[in-house]
Amino acid sequence: MQFEHTAFDRLRLKNVRCFRDTEIPLDERVTVIVGGNASGKTTLLEALASLTQGDDEGLSEFPLRHRTARGEIALYEKVGTAPVAKWDSKHPSRQRLTSDHLVFLYGRYRRVLAPESSEESRNLTDAQYLDELASHAAKSRTTTLTRPDNRLLQDVVGYLRGLYFGRSSDPRLVTLWSRLNAALPKIDGSLSEIRMEEGLTI
Repeated sequence: MQFEHTAFDRLRLKNVRCFRDTEIPLDERVTVIVGGNASGKTTLLEALASLTQGDDEGLSEFPLRHRTARGEIALYEKVGTAPVAKWDSKHPSRQRLTSDHLVFLYGRYRRVLAPESSEESRNLTDAQYLDELASHAAKSRTTTLTRPDNRLLQDVVGYLRGLYFGRSSDPRLVTLWSRLNAALPKIDGSLSEIRMEEGLTI
């Protein structure tokens, strides 16, 4: 499947938790949200996740603002006036993004508690990690990480090895690898690139 570059323009939240009627401008490439506690950062991420493809993605119930009767979450592209995805609290179903629209959401917490116990490494081959990652992606386009011992976090190095391994046979993974490296400095200024060396991932 070929994915075309989509430039989202803004996210509108009307009567969504702490937001009365707000439009959040979105950069064509990367948007960084910074704010204090209870300022609405998590609400923004959950609102966007609730518009992605997949019936189980995002919130199951509309996050309606207290003492309001109706709310709306809408995502717009730079072209056109109609939203490409929309959730109206009065409607039984929401209009989600189509499969050719990709959204990457990353939230960084101030503190993550280490798990009391962790599972041992499974030591899969690069090809096995790639197959497992592809299987997860086919079932769910987004994953919410709420625990530091989540399998995705434990095996992130293995999945990166799998992606790196797959570049030789799938040109789409070459593009994905390049975009991942380009996005790292925008997510965190201390990150520059992922460099693979024998027996080491940097």
